[in-house]
Amino acid sequence: MDRDPRLMADVLAAEAPGEPGAAELTAYARDAAALAPAARERVERYLAESPAHRDRFCALAPPDWTLVGSCLCGEVRYAVRGPLAAIGHCHCRRCRKAHGAAFGSFALVEASAFAWQRGAEQLSRFGGSDDRTLSFCSRCGTTLTGNAPPGQVALAVATLDVDPIVRPVLHATVREAAPWFEITDDVAQLPGPLPELGRQEHEEPSR
Repeated sequence: MDRDPRLMADVLAAEAPGEPGAAELTAYARDAAALAPAARERVERYLAESPAHRDRFCALAPPDWTLVGSCLCGEVRYAVRGPLAAIGHCHCRRCRKAHGAAFGSFALVEASAFAWQRGAEQLSRFGGSDDRTLSFCSRCGTTLTGNAPPGQVALAVATLDVDPIVRPVLHATVREAAPWFEITDDVAQLPGPLPELGRQEHEEPSR
């Protein structure tokens, strides 16, 4: 059945008691850091509750919706136009080493939608070639971007300062998963690397 877009917009914008209003959700999309801490926490708790809430947010988000992120020490900041397409967890040895964790979580974004806002001069890079380079803050060591095809950026989503709205859809390279970590969620698992990145970007880098 065809749905009237205006009617759908009205439904998605409807406010229930105790939920963030349309203005608050729009303000979060425009500049989450500008919201009062209590309001920001309320919005993020609401977004975490259900896909329907995230759909409502996307319907209300302005065309210039931007996600922002930073490293641990705050010296490096970036912005990327939303929304992200998808998130994947990579369990390869390289990503585990780079993150100091059981896996690295990445989202591919168009390079034209991504920009360093501050601290680009603080970035250091590691890898065997340009298309296999990890970018990290030289002061605190935070991994900010990973391996990506030309024209794209593999964003380390844990560095986002806002809810990315999308949720993980894949565990990749699980054949290299840490033996001490058990995958217990219902997200799909792939023995090999993330399909978008290809095998060569997930080999051990040359030193």
